[in-house]
Order: sequence, then structure tokens, then C-alpha cells
Amino acid sequence: MVRMCILIRVQAGKSKGVLDALKKFNELKKLFAVFGRYDFVAFANVADHKAALSLARKINAIPGLRGTETLLEA
Repeated sequence: MVRMCILIRVQAGKSKGVLDALKKFNELKKLFAVFGRYDFVAFANVADHKAALSLARKINAIPGLRGTETLLEA
């Protein structure tokens, strides 16, 4: 299992839509709204690095998302 921390930046005014889309991912175990450089922090568990890459790509395809930074547990 690979644990992920995904730091998410959202376009201004798009937080609600992005949040709704993020809540649909079963892999996400925790999701927090935060202040500062990022708007949301999500924690996920996936089977392997291939699944981590797939999840990161799906999240980055969400409309209104500005960008992400994904951290994997070593």
C-alpha cells in the first residue's frame, strides 16, 4: 500500500465544485480545507505507485483546479 498526501490549489471561486468532485474519490481517506499556499489537503491510500499516478492524474483533471503537489510515503 502507498499512502499519499495531496496538496491542492484551486482557482478563485471554484472551491465548492472542486470539493464536491474530491469527495467522490473513494481512495481519499481524509480531506481538509486549509489556509495558505494550498486550499485543500487530501490523504489517500492506494495499492501501488501505478495507482498513485492514476489518482493524481484524475484529481488534476478536475475543472477549477489550479495545481497539485503529491507526496508519497517512502
